Amino acid sequence: MKVDDTGIEIYLSDLNPEAQKQFMDAMNIEYEEDGNYEVFPIAVVPIPVNEE
Repeated sequence: MKVDDTGIEIYLSDLNPEAQKQFMDAMNIEYEEDGNYEVFPIAVVPIPVNEE
């Protein structure tokens, strides 16, 4: 997981083994390297801006 001022990036390695398998099955990939999800995040969750 990578966190910066704009958001939280979630990668395949951040998931537990069961969730990794479910994700890979859903994406129709057999090997982790096939999807390149160790380089590119699965999701990016934006961090809300506090306007005080």
